[in-house]
Amino acid sequence: VKRSDGEVKRLPSGRPSFVGLERARLNVVVTKQLPMAWDKGRGLNGVTTMHQGFHLCVIALEYAHGHQIPYLSVNTCAHEILHALCGDIFENRPEGAEGAWREFRIDALATGLWLIGDGARIRTLAERYVRRLAQGSGT
Repeated sequence: VKRSDGEVKRLPSGRPSFVGLERARLNVVVTKQLPMAWDKGRGLNGVTTMHQGFHLCVIALEYAHGHQIPYLSVNTCAHEILHALCGDIFENRPEGAEGAWREFRIDALATGLWLIGDGARIRTLAERYVRRLAQGSGT
């Protein structure tokens, strides 16, 4: 784990420009709110994505929360990092039932970790994700 300072700038187009990101790492950016171009006024608490070849989790502190309701409202940071570890970062978010299933899967993993300390599946997913980054096929 390496901590460094960065910055989220806004380009004239309104798109975000992240300063201080590193390749072959999962960059976790903590900011007040998501860039408007991504959030579109929805008040999202986080997003995990590939942005210009960087692996990126952005946590919006204004809307983020800790564990609240099992399976429905889990820790924002854990939720977003699990999206990366599960490989969701390499795919576009599916619509409809498939997208809802993906969110439920993430919340189930986070709930298992939170309530009963079940991290075996997460360790396996993390090892696979880190190997993929180390091999340079993280994009």
